[in-house]
Amino acid sequence: MSERGPDPIPMDGPDAESWSAFLEEAGAVADEYRDDGWDVIDVQPGDVTPVDVPDHERFGFSVLVPDSEYDAVESFVEDESIAFETSEVFYHTAGETVFVLAVELDETAETAVVIPLYYRRPRTRELVTTALENGELPVHVRRLSVDQWVTFAHDEPSLFVPDDGDANSDTSASDEAK
Repeated sequence: MSERGPDPIPMDGPDAESWSAFLEEAGAVADEYRDDGWDVIDVQPGDVTPVDVPDHERFGFSVLVPDSEYDAVESFVEDESIAFETSEVFYHTAGETVFVLAVELDETAETAVVIPLYYRRPRTRELVTTALENGELPVHVRRLSVDQWVTFAHDEPSLFVPDDGDANSDTSASDEAK
């Protein structure tokens, strides 16, 4: 029997064209912060996996990034002069796929981590329900080895969830990070 825990939800990724366009949008947001003099890491996920088991240590979104990007994010998080206390969350939908851009911010240190992610609504119903009930939605940035990750917790999970009647919208909001 495996000791690695439950398998994440199987995930259908977005089509390559939509994902590529979304990554370009994320890069443009990161560039805006850079143009304003901020230190920015904009991660390029290789995969995004929703983990819907509430007591799993990586409940939330698990975002796989290259080791070099993970190391950069980890160095920001471990830097005692940086405290990610707020975030901006943007989303738009394309059918059942929700594209989310979480921008983790330390406004005093002018430091940001830009995290693009996606999910398919039918496959994440339990994750979303649990996050809304608990009042927290974690986003875990991880390297390929599953034993290391950095977590950004969002106390307004509703910012990641479009209104059901809003099938093709763009929305942004702010969140106080924990």
